[in-house]
Amino acid sequence: MSDETPAAPGTTRDLVAAIALFTLLRLLLFAVLIFGLMWLMPLIVAAAFAVVLQLPLAIILFRPQRARLTAALAEAKMRRNAEHDR
Repeated sequence: MSDETPAAPGTTRDLVAAIALFTLLRLLLFAVLIFGLMWLMPLIVAAAFAVVLQLPLAIILFRPQRARLTAALAEAKMRRNAEHDR
């Protein structure tokens, strides 16, 4: 049995998990784009194109993860403001 208690919703752990997931997904998308483009052009040019292409693709493809991250950031800001007002 684990002695850890589950984290309450809106905790720092949720924020870190949301940031880590979104970052990992964007890095994977970047890597896939580089891999696909490097067959057509030199690696450095493929990397430049991949950076530009992954920005709008991440907005479209990772909408649920982006919404989760935005909600976690908003919750952290509300918590921080509430602590500051005390």
